[in-house]
Amino acid sequence: MKYIVIGSLMMLGTLQLGGCKKIESKKIHEPIESEAIVITGEVIPGTGTKDTVTIQFGSVIPFNRKYKVQQESLKLDRNHKFSFKATPEHPVERFSLACGRNYPDTKNLKFNDGLREYFMSPGDSIHITIDHSKAETQVRFSGKGSAKCQVRWESDQMIRGDQQTKTVQAYRRIFKNYGKGIKRKQQELYFSDSLIIQQLRLIEPYKKDMKALEMDVLKADIIGATKSRFFSMDNTLRPETMTTSESDVYKLLIEEACASELTEQAMALSPFYVDFLNRMAIAELVVDNPGDSMYHFSKIYLKHFGLLCSLLRERYTGLLREKLLIYNLQNMKVQDTYGLEECLQTSYDLIQNTDLKAIIEMMYGRKMRGATAYNFSLPDVHGNMVNLEDFKGKVVYLDIWFTGCGGCLHLAEEVDKEVYPKFKNNPDVVFLTVCMDKQKETWLKSVATEKYCLKEYVNLYSEGLGKEHPFLQYYQVQGGPTTMLIDRQGRIYSAAPPKHDASAELVALIEEALDN
Repeated sequence: MKYIVIGSLMMLGTLQLGGCKKIESKKIHEPIESEAIVITGEVIPGTGTKDTVTIQFGSVIPFNRKYKVQQESLKLDRNHKFSFKATPEHPVERFSLACGRNYPDTKNLKFNDGLREYFMSPGDSIHITIDHSKAETQVRFSGKGSAKCQVRWESDQMIRGDQQTKTVQAYRRIFKNYGKGIKRKQQELYFSDSLIIQQLRLIEPYKKDMKALEMDVLKADIIGATKSRFFSMDNTLRPETMTTSESDVYKLLIEEACASELTEQAMALSPFYVDFLNRMAIAELVVDNPGDSMYHFSKIYLKHFGLLCSLLRERYTGLLREKLLIYNLQNMKVQDTYGLEECLQTSYDLIQNTDLKAIIEMMYGRKMRGATAYNFSLPDVHGNMVNLEDFKGKVVYLDIWFTGCGGCLHLAEEVDKEVYPKFKNNPDVVFLTVCMDKQKETWLKSVATEKYCLKEYVNLYSEGLGKEHPFLQYYQVQGGPTTMLIDRQGRIYSAAPPKHDASAELVALIEEALDN
C-alpha cells in the first residue's frame, strides 16, 4: 500500500494493531459568556428562489437538532436580505442554513442550497451571499470570522458541488478496479488521504484570519467528513467470511485512518470527527471477530451496543468520550435493550460536562428500564381520546411513524406479518401506533391503506403537532420509526426494542415483558 502524509496531521508510520489509539484527556472549555454572534445575508434571486431562509443555531449532540438548537425561519425583505443574532455559550457554535429553490426540471442540484454544521466563534459577524442566478447555487462569505466558513464551502465543493463530479468519478473507479475486500479498502484510504491534502491546502490563504482553535476544528471537520464518506468501513465488511490474517490487515487500516495529531478538543468540537471515530469503533468490533456473522456491521446496534459503549469508554477520555457516548445513546439505530440500559447507567455516572450531564439525566429519567412512561392522551381514528393508562395490566408495543417514511413501511410490514400474528389472540398485548403527520386527512388515508399499521391496532394521531407534540417532545423523537415497549405497570420496558430484520428478537422481548 502506498502511504501518504497530510502535513503534520497524519502519522502513518509506526503503528500498532488494535484500532484507534487511546486519546488522553486535555482541558476542554466549559460554557462561556461572550459577545453576540451575527449572521447577515442576501440572496441573489434566480429560478425557483424561495422567500425564506431557515437557520438552526447551536448544538450539543453531533447532528442532533433537538437538544439546545435555536431554529428560525427568516423571511427575506424586499431587497432579498436577512439577519440573525444569537448569544453564544461555547467557544465554537454550530449553525446550519437552508435557502431552498424550486427546480422545475431537476432535483439533483438541491444539495448545494444548504450549509451543514458550519461554525462560528463568539464575536463573529459574517455576511453570506447566496447566488441563485446560475443553475447551481454559489455561496460567498465576508466579514469578521468568515474565513473558516469560506474554507468549509470551498472544501465542501470538492465532494458536494460541481467539482465533485471528478471526485466521484475517481472514487467509482476504485469500485471498478478493486471490487471488494482489502485492496479496495487500501485504495479508499489512499484516496481519502489524497483528497484531504487538497482540501487542507485551502486553509493556507486564510491562516492569518483564523485563531488556532478555529483552524484545528476546521481541520477536524474536513478530515472527519471526508474519511467518513470515502473510507467506508461499513456493510462492505463481512466478518462471517473474514480470515484472521485479513482481520489483522483491517485493524492496521483502521489504525492508520485514525492516526492524527489533532487535539482532543478539536475532535470533540467537530461533529464530523465524532461521527468518523464512531464509525471506526464499530468497524473495529467487526474485524475483531472474524468468522462471526453476529458481528456484522448491521448487528452492532442490535446485539452489541453495550460492547460498543464499553470500547468508547476505554479508548477515549474527557469531552470526546462524553460526546461519543451521547452520540450513540440518542442514535435511532440502537435496538439493544440491555446494551442501552448498561450504557445509560455507566454514562450517567461518567459524564461531567454541564450540557451533556443535563441530557444524560433526562435520558436516564425517561428511557431507563423502569422509568414511568409518559401518560399521553391522543385521539384515535374515531376521535375518541386514548390514554396510556387505559392499558394498565397489558404490555404495549408502541410505534411512532409518519406517511412517506420508508423505514416505517419496512418495519410495519415485518411487524404485521411476523410479530403481530404471535400475539393477536393475546388480550394482554396491545399494538399501538402514533402518527406524526401534520394533516389529519393524510393520516386517515394512510391508516386505511394498512401499509403503516393494521386496523386492528390502536392507531392514534399527534393532533397535527408532529414532533412538537408534548409526548414526542418528552422523548425527543427525531423521526420514524421510533418504537418502545411498555410493561404492565405503565413503565418503560425498552426504549430501544429490536426493529428492522429482527422480528424474532422483538417477539422474544415481548414474551419476556409478559413474563415479568
